[in-house]
This record gives sequence, structure tokens and C-alpha cells, in this order.
Amino acid sequence: MTTKKEMTLVYYYVPEDHDDPDFPNVFGVMMAKANLRYQHIEQHFPLKGQYIFRFKVMHDNNVVWLDLQDPQGRLPTFKDRIFVKATRVTWDNPELIKSPYRQEVVLESQPQPQ
Repeated sequence: MTTKKEMTLVYYYVPEDHDDPDFPNVFGVMMAKANLRYQHIEQHFPLKGQYIFRFKVMHDNNVVWLDLQDPQGRLPTFKDRIFVKATRVTWDNPELIKSPYRQEVVLESQPQPQ
């Protein structure tokens, strides 16, 4: 007997990239929505760098962004979907810094033909 793997779609936008929250990006996590936790968002987030993740919820008929305190807590949903605002803290990525392909470009002035 095989068990069916379930994928949960996570919708997100990055304000610093001028993403439109009405047309979010999306990534999938091979896990049921009920089992998904904050730590899984951190582990599977597709962009490099460090981010603060806030979750879209309705509160008193208002849309608000919730900061979670418990990394093991269940993720809140908005209209039965997980929506994340990923605020970039830093672009730091140790893999890029150590990459042999990262080069500094130096522009030199060329003499102009007369």
C-alpha cells in the first residue's frame, strides 16, 4: 500500500523586490497543510538570503500580517491558503561569497581614436 504525498502551495511576495501582493509568487512544500510549520517555510523558501516571514490573516474584518512566535506552531491561513510576506533582511549567501565564478569587474578607460 502506497501513501499519497500531498503538496502545499505557499504564496509569497517580497516587498523589497516590488512584488505585487495581488499577484504573489508561489512555491510548493511536499507536506500536508495541517503539518506545515514556520521552520518548513524557512527550510523551503526558494530565495537566498535571510528573511522575516509574516503571515496574512483576517482579524476583525481586516487583513493583517502576523508575526509568529512559535516555530512549531501551526501556520495561519487566509482564505484557506498560506500567504507570506517575506521581508528581506540581508542578501548574505555564503555560497555566493565563496564561489570561484564571482568576479569583480573593473572598467578601464580606453584611449579614443583621433
